[in-house]
Amino acid sequence: MVKRPLAYPIVMLCLSVLGTLTGVSARAAGTAPGAVDVYLVPLENFPEDTAKEVAQALSAELGLTVRSAPALGPLEVETLPGTHLWNADDMIEKAQAQLGALPDRGAATHYVLITERDIKSPAGEGRFEFSTHDPRYNTTVVSVARMRDYVEGRPVVTAHTIQRLYKMAKRNIGELQLGWRRSPHADDLMYTRIITIDDLDRIGLTHRGPHEGGTPPTSPRGPTYAI
Repeated sequence: MVKRPLAYPIVMLCLSVLGTLTGVSARAAGTAPGAVDVYLVPLENFPEDTAKEVAQALSAELGLTVRSAPALGPLEVETLPGTHLWNADDMIEKAQAQLGALPDRGAATHYVLITERDIKSPAGEGRFEFSTHDPRYNTTVVSVARMRDYVEGRPVVTAHTIQRLYKMAKRNIGELQLGWRRSPHADDLMYTRIITIDDLDRIGLTHRGPHEGGTPPTSPRGPTYAI
């Protein structure tokens, strides 16, 4: 069982994030007026109140309508053969029926699922993935499984965990909603592909420019790709 504090220290994160605002304020391209730009959607036992506070911080910083949703009901998802990794593509597909019932959604609404399960897309190159996006459904799944810290051999959700989640969520939203490109700077939020927890901790909370460095990722082997 995952050990967690009585309340996540999310207020400290929000203060640090709001202290680094870059003045970004732009409606996501293609989102209809009044529609939600991004839904953060917790899965399993990820706390709804934490998803709500992360959504509020992202909305304040990015100038988008970012809203949290109630936790989805159980999804019947299998692990990949010979692994303990859950099939991220299947998770995204199985969530669509419940996502379709969310209010104020539009054709361009982006969904970010938050899971505590370790995930990987069958087409992925790495041993695991922090996040995977499927453009067919405009849906991303972010895993906090490897973002947790360990205390006495047990995984613990800490302020670092929530900051890592915030980085990955903002990274996804920036790239997919605001057109941010990958950056060559190792301390930039959009620095290349994040493979290890050290990579995730090294990048900052800000992006130096909306189109600096590189191009959006493509997936020659399949419809989904890691972000």
